[in-house]
Amino acid sequence: MNRIFQAAALAAALIAVACTPEAAAPAPATGDMSLGPATAKVTIIEYAAPSCPICKKFHDEVYKGLKTKYIDTGKVRFVMKEMPSHNPPVDVAVFLLARCAGKDKYFAVIDAAFDKQGEIELAGASPGGAKPALVALAKSAGGLSAGQANACMNDPAGMKRIITTADEDMRTKNIGGTPTLFLNGQEMGDDAFNLAAFSAAIDAKLAGK
Repeated sequence: MNRIFQAAALAAALIAVACTPEAAAPAPATGDMSLGPATAKVTIIEYAAPSCPICKKFHDEVYKGLKTKYIDTGKVRFVMKEMPSHNPPVDVAVFLLARCAGKDKYFAVIDAAFDKQGEIELAGASPGGAKPALVALAKSAGGLSAGQANACMNDPAGMKRIITTADEDMRTKNIGGTPTLFLNGQEMGDDAFNLAAFSAAIDAKLAGK
């Protein structure tokens, strides 16, 4: 396993230790999380990290527009690939919480994590660490209790699954950082960070070009 992700596993565990859960966490959702129909003619895949500033920029300036125009209208399928690359302990914790929130709330937790990225980062630099901010995120966006959130972040199998999958993708698919975006299997370049250019690329695929 990549040393980065070994460190991520340990650090993610340290976020959650020393707390006895008050309730069992919901069974985490498995598999890739996605929006839009599986039969869509166009698929966008994003390798992302919730603590990554460039991922937030893409999320705020491009993704939201694409979601409204293409994903919500059923023209495009969007797949999130979990890549804890920026601040691995926080990234892993957010992914764990999003999965425990369930498929119907997964993206709500991810969206909230991007919206509150600065707050979570600031909390992480405080004596209390990022954990209270992450629990608050899980409660507000995911509907989890504090005990469920703590139990979720203490899930070693979940940590291992996220880290192992990300490590495998780094090695086998040459994912060098986040965000990395694919449109129908083709890696996007700078056009991915411009809403008009990305939209034009999608329109071409929808037109069969």
